[in-house]
Amino acid sequence: MDNRLNLILASMIAVHVVALLYKPMILAILPLLAVTGGYSVPLLLGLFDGKAMPLATIKNDYVYDVGSGVINVFYSLEPLFNSSRMSGKGYAALVTEFVQRLQLDDDVLVSFIVMGSKIMARIGLKIAVDDMAIARARFLSIERILGEYFVIRKRLNNADLREFYGIRGIKLTVKHSPLIIVSFMYFIVYGIPGLLMIASVASFFIYGIYRGKWVSSDLPFNYVMRSNDNAFKDIDDDSLRALSLAHNGINSYCVIFQGNPDLQGKARKMYHKANEGNVVKEMGKYYFDAIKWRNVINRINSGELPIRLLVLSALPIGPGYTHRLPAPYLFARPAEFMSDGLSRDLMIYLPFRAAEESSGSSIRIGRDRQGNPINVNMDLLPNMHGLIVGPTGMGKTWTMKTLLARLMSRNIMPIVVDPHGEYASVRGIREIDVTKQMINMFDLGGITRTERISRIAEGISLSFQVNAIDEIIEDLELAYAGGEIKDNKDGIKRLMAVSQDARLVNVYERIGEAIEGSESMRLDDLISSPTSITFKGVAASPDVTRFLMLQWIDHIYGYILSRNVGGRRLLVIDEAYYVLSNRLIELYVRGTRKFGLGIFLITQELGDLSPEAVQNIPFNILLAGPDPYVASIASIYNLSEEDIRWLTQALPPQALGGAARAMLIRGPLKDHVMIELEKN
Repeated sequence: MDNRLNLILASMIAVHVVALLYKPMILAILPLLAVTGGYSVPLLLGLFDGKAMPLATIKNDYVYDVGSGVINVFYSLEPLFNSSRMSGKGYAALVTEFVQRLQLDDDVLVSFIVMGSKIMARIGLKIAVDDMAIARARFLSIERILGEYFVIRKRLNNADLREFYGIRGIKLTVKHSPLIIVSFMYFIVYGIPGLLMIASVASFFIYGIYRGKWVSSDLPFNYVMRSNDNAFKDIDDDSLRALSLAHNGINSYCVIFQGNPDLQGKARKMYHKANEGNVVKEMGKYYFDAIKWRNVINRINSGELPIRLLVLSALPIGPGYTHRLPAPYLFARPAEFMSDGLSRDLMIYLPFRAAEESSGSSIRIGRDRQGNPINVNMDLLPNMHGLIVGPTGMGKTWTMKTLLARLMSRNIMPIVVDPHGEYASVRGIREIDVTKQMINMFDLGGITRTERISRIAEGISLSFQVNAIDEIIEDLELAYAGGEIKDNKDGIKRLMAVSQDARLVNVYERIGEAIEGSESMRLDDLISSPTSITFKGVAASPDVTRFLMLQWIDHIYGYILSRNVGGRRLLVIDEAYYVLSNRLIELYVRGTRKFGLGIFLITQELGDLSPEAVQNIPFNILLAGPDPYVASIASIYNLSEEDIRWLTQALPPQALGGAARAMLIRGPLKDHVMIELEKN
């Protein structure tokens, strides 16, 4: 880019010098400006206003640049990956994979904007007037890919975009008065041709200002990268990662990139030209050019993707930055000013940086293998669903109790389905024993009678292994036909009275006996404070335990989703293998974020939980254990050999001084961790 600017400046100077001998020659400035408009217009705009940019139209949550035919959409992001916790090789592979999956071409511009702690992405598409449907499909495709590497907090709306751009009209003020002096000087030096030339240029820009063609922006960028010298260097992955970590300290910058299908052919052409220069002309002059282009060819052959990129910043990041051009103009129309590059060059600029440590919703987990602290920001996860899996004795319940204590300090309220009564010891959690207090499981709870009958029937059939679903439904329909069922005793009594099946009568009787001494309670009372619902009084009957757990889970889930209860709640299901085979569990882990409800499953085995449901759980802790257990989860989580070695080196927490060896998986990010457990 800098060479072109220098060439334009040199050409203008040459015209001015020649015009001293032949004054009409000064008018050659006008066609020169027309031919080099892509560069000369922003160059001259920079003389008027260093924050100048072309007019942008903000409408329907898009930014339109009519002059370039580009439509832009913006997102607020948080990174899922942290380059400081990755090896150089791993980070390079991540960046290359990300760029490859974007499938960039000349019509797509991707930008990442860092402004303090805020990170945004801009996707720009060059489209024809009638291609909006195609543009929306392309935007959605790129958005899905972004969502696998970043948490998309929101798409910026019209108000957000206006605040970000800070567009205002350029007005002629006293600071533009030197134009009069310049015009007079041109008249003195070049006569009438000089006056005509300066009048033409000034009229063009003044008319543009008057018509609102040129505007000023509050974008925080002042400097522009002149060229990307990194493309010609063979820098190793660890050095690029180190540059990335150093770059994380820069508060305001923007990197813009797109595909560059011509670079491979250009590199070969320039390499052969340099080699020819070595042979035919002066060897020393062309030797380093040959090395530079050879490096580009080697990097492309090794799998790097050719790109074009541009970096803007608030302050000069290095000596290769200029402020001769208005950076906001280049932000809007970067195509003419981008430099050749390769995908690994983006390792320096992509904002894969830690954000969770500073958030109020961050909870401490422990430390990774290198001793770095590991925190998790619950706000950055797509939802609050979680899963802890591990064999007996390896710290599942202890880990969950530790997380609960830390989550409660962040105003996230737990409701624990606790088969063995182990969570009442967590400070601030009250205990409800189902043999003393029980919800009315026959209450419709915001769903239809048919749906409630179906759910109770499925619970009975699954829990007691009774293959008589039609008979159970018939019994329930007859029970409900007698009018509102006021409590569990009433409902069980009706079922036993109407059933013609001795097996089912026995099942109904067992359920009734288990909760015979319980008083009815309302769910309003349950969700008002952290609570553990314990089933230890019926633990001797696993089938009864399973059935009652299913009823509590279903009613709590339905209550929170059907009422705007406010706040954030976590429904924790310990010994979840009891209920994983129920079809509703998969329903529960799909899309409850907007209701402020997360589901946390603690289990010895994944059992009937489908891979699709596992993929919808963004927070996973895999505790260490024996070989057969690790083998059972390896394929589900795509564990590497190193992951398997880490998990099979198993000792219980008591032997590790109150720590649990585990893998922490947050979306695509995996960490080998030692969980720091709270004292019991």
